[in-house]
Amino acid sequence: MHSENTDGDRSIAIVGIGCRLPGGIHGPEALWRLLAEGREAPPDESVTRPWPGRLDPHDRLIEDVDAFDAGFFGIAPREAECMDPQHRLLLEVAYEALQDGGLPLVLGPHVSTGVFVGTSTEDYARVVASANRTDLLGWVGAARASAAARLSHHLRSAGPSLVLDTDRSSSLAAVHLAVRSLREGECDLALAGASNLILAAHTGTAFGAAGLLAPDGRCRFGSAAASGFARAEAVVVVALKRLRDARAANDRIYAIIAGSAVNHDAGRSDDFLTPSAQAQCAVIRRACADAGIGVHELRYIEAHGTGTPVGDRVELSALAALPRYPAALRLTGSVKTNLGHTEAAAGLVGLVKTALMLDHRRLVPTLHTRPISSAVDPEAIELVEDIRPWPDSDGPPYAGVSSFGLMGTNGHVVLTALSTGWLAGPENHGRSADGRAGRQGVGHEDGPAHLIPLSARTPEALRTLRSAYVHMLKAADDPPELRDIAWTAACRRDHHTFRTALTARSHDELLAALTRDDRGGEDNGDAEALVELTRRYEAGENIDWAAAQRPGRTVRLPAHPWLHGRHWVTDEHGSPRAGACPPTASSADDQDPEAWTRAQVTAAVAQVLGHVPDASLPLSDGGITSLMGLELRQILMESTGVELDTTFVYEHPTIDAVCRHILSRRARQRGTPQLDDDLDTALAMLQQHLGPDECERLLHAELRELTEERTHEENV
Repeated sequence: MHSENTDGDRSIAIVGIGCRLPGGIHGPEALWRLLAEGREAPPDESVTRPWPGRLDPHDRLIEDVDAFDAGFFGIAPREAECMDPQHRLLLEVAYEALQDGGLPLVLGPHVSTGVFVGTSTEDYARVVASANRTDLLGWVGAARASAAARLSHHLRSAGPSLVLDTDRSSSLAAVHLAVRSLREGECDLALAGASNLILAAHTGTAFGAAGLLAPDGRCRFGSAAASGFARAEAVVVVALKRLRDARAANDRIYAIIAGSAVNHDAGRSDDFLTPSAQAQCAVIRRACADAGIGVHELRYIEAHGTGTPVGDRVELSALAALPRYPAALRLTGSVKTNLGHTEAAAGLVGLVKTALMLDHRRLVPTLHTRPISSAVDPEAIELVEDIRPWPDSDGPPYAGVSSFGLMGTNGHVVLTALSTGWLAGPENHGRSADGRAGRQGVGHEDGPAHLIPLSARTPEALRTLRSAYVHMLKAADDPPELRDIAWTAACRRDHHTFRTALTARSHDELLAALTRDDRGGEDNGDAEALVELTRRYEAGENIDWAAAQRPGRTVRLPAHPWLHGRHWVTDEHGSPRAGACPPTASSADDQDPEAWTRAQVTAAVAQVLGHVPDASLPLSDGGITSLMGLELRQILMESTGVELDTTFVYEHPTIDAVCRHILSRRARQRGTPQLDDDLDTALAMLQQHLGPDECERLLHAELRELTEERTHEENV
């Protein structure tokens, strides 16, 4: 039964994790350290927000929520400032989850990616409204539907793209739908994510007035001193694949989702907001049935565990009523005691915690449990208060994760571990699909030479990436094998414009190459093939790395560095901060129409984008979207007096092409003889897509063919 469950088509592998959490937690390794050390992320009063000012001092906040690498995603600064920070952070954290799983940002036309996002707040819409941003760009940027749509757009995937709001259970409901979508074959990869940022005080004020917030700002699940919860922020994304696909790709697997279920507290008491123990038991039973196991096989359940007296009492009574492993107490705990209540993201944070415990084969402590509440039945339930090995069992380890919404929607997910390699060896640290650990021995000086390609979107990012590799090699007691570093860097990473390739036979040689800013062992007689491969890669060629590299395992490597700018709507008049409004057509300088036209176009582009890109490059590369193209069209028609088609940005994709088009239109309106600019536009587009040399070759070939045809006609 267990073997069929962990190897069948219904099981889903967690292959990548990205997270931003309070306390400066950035990534699953940082989260594990906090959990394993039994620490709490404290409220940080030094965290400030551009708006609205002071929040509840007990709120646990993420730093720098206005920071975003807009250039990496090709988003213009003006558009970025309109985007809800929840959506901006989801883009970055999703890419971090993909990199953690060794998955490129765009997987190709034959891989369908589904995006499922849980979120329930729209605080930034209030910020946008307060800035009087009534344009369509502001509306789209704050719309909740954009949370998933942005991800799907940048993944270039037409798979399912959904935003769910079931209040506190939103993220676990998103996981549930992602699992169903993968099982049904709607997608091959699923990103299940959640975001919860506290950008306004009104929700916290309502919770405080209702007595739901703890006076001391601590969640005390299972404690007689429980008095409410503390609000917290989180942005979390997990990358999911069908287990059979993860095995085929030799992906590194944290844990396996064996089953899931959702239901509602319908039929509970007359109080709309009172939870139901019967419904909570029912959703756990249903999830276990979906996993093909009995409820008694769940050795640990990550509770919803808010620390409210009513909520704890109902949940603990439900846990006590469930059948359990013979002669063993039901183990339980809550990550909210470490981080606070991350609300719409809470279920996914609990799922990541449980996946990490399965990955490391350790249970981590739940904090602030003393004195134990009388609602904890000592003959049925044990709160995990220390770090300990995962309990023994007759079969694979199973754990459940619960998440219950204030409005009554309940979710539960059943997790297990890879059966291969579970009982043998030290801590897992990210096990591959074949059960082998990702951390291996150190490379030797007399080993074969390996080529490690590094790339980034900018020279500055590439320098930062080199430094991150140096830190990884120096900080790790047992770094990944050099072969696995080379394999992952080559075959499981995106390859960007700015590149370098380092050759090394050992970790020390790689470290020296990174710090010397050279190519490593090339001077030590490396094979001519590696030297040629380095040249081709650094010249920008697309390399078939799977054929060029020795096979290895996927290991954790430093992620692509973000180059953050600050983005926040601050202009109360709703106009962009960069660029001045262009003068109207009546002020045109007829003595130099070309200079005047370029001034109009440049000012209009600056007004729409927030910056001026290179005049010869496509405006889309600078961040012009279809919405911004319409806005640019309107501004230019008003400033130049020229009627422009709605598709003019696509037909004239650069500033240079737009200037030529407007000059031609103005000349026609005045009756001035002038060649039509269609040929110029066509040439510009050909050069953009083919390059100047290929464009010239094609034009010469076409002219030669036309000349030969004319000569033939004359001879006839």
